[in-house]
Amino acid sequence: MIKYLLKAFVLTVVLSCTSMVTNGASGIFQTYIVLDVNGGGDEFFAGGEDADMIHAPFDGVTYGQVSSLVLNGGEVKTFSNLGSIVLGAELYYNIHLVSEPAGAFIPLNLPFESILPPPAALGDQRWQQLGSGIDVMDGLSPGTYELEVFWKATSTDGDHFDSNGGLNYSATFVIPEANENCSNAIPITPSVLGVAAWETFSLGEVSSEAGCIGNADDDIWFSFVAQSPNDIVVAQDPSGTYDAVVEIYSDCGTRIDCYDNYGPGEVERALAAGTPGDEFEVGSTYYFRVYNKATGVTGSPDIRVMVKTFEEGGLKSKYCNVFDYELNDQIWSFNDAAGQLYS
Repeated sequence: MIKYLLKAFVLTVVLSCTSMVTNGASGIFQTYIVLDVNGGGDEFFAGGEDADMIHAPFDGVTYGQVSSLVLNGGEVKTFSNLGSIVLGAELYYNIHLVSEPAGAFIPLNLPFESILPPPAALGDQRWQQLGSGIDVMDGLSPGTYELEVFWKATSTDGDHFDSNGGLNYSATFVIPEANENCSNAIPITPSVLGVAAWETFSLGEVSSEAGCIGNADDDIWFSFVAQSPNDIVVAQDPSGTYDAVVEIYSDCGTRIDCYDNYGPGEVERALAAGTPGDEFEVGSTYYFRVYNKATGVTGSPDIRVMVKTFEEGGLKSKYCNVFDYELNDQIWSFNDAAGQLYS
């Protein structure tokens, strides 16, 4: 009888120990990435595990053009039942062009921060890193990039991941070319009509803002100082493959005209004075941007531009003897009454 009871006791102990191991488990129930976008201060973005449901999700966010992007840390909240211990947590990140695959991921350690207070369950913990100060844009050339991340927690019962099933979570941002913003517009010096003055540039690969027509996903900005009320902005695709759109701005936030009167490869002439009230003020700075009307751009195709001026009072003395006219030359002027160019 004693022998039987001893066997029963041993069996009970074995079953109890087995139950402890089986029920002992840990995992992740909340993940965050902490970013400072354009100097706006730290903001928490949630990963796939989002029990809190108080912050916007990180995955799929498009930040557009950014002047600064700082990865300031991350957070993981974990749970553990009796028999399992969480040992640490990390945020892994990678930065790459959207046109290229992700390379090696960089780990960011998330040290133990605290045991979560009630009503959190016993064993719930926070692992957090703030103030990392990682400049996401450091060393990157202009282009569209993807910030890709996943989270990992290490425990005595194995590693746990929040990785979107291995696909990871990502957001995109754009580092613009210097001249793809109005504030960095390329200055163009107006030239008198009849003098060749084409200047050739490459279109950008991103858009600074929505276009007046078509898709401005490859714009480039210019500026000029008006020499007459009826100066003309001229643009052309020298390859003849795309349709150039020209927009004129009185400042970096005010568009006054939109021009798309000609087809691919043809010369687009933008005459603000053709619209009553839009005449240029002599001596004032104006801006214009040019882009391919169609969606998408292959490489960085060329665009050539110039600003032509009549200057009030006709051709001034400084232009005398600069060029000779032949009988077949055309001199363009502006007919205020008709509101159109004629030759």
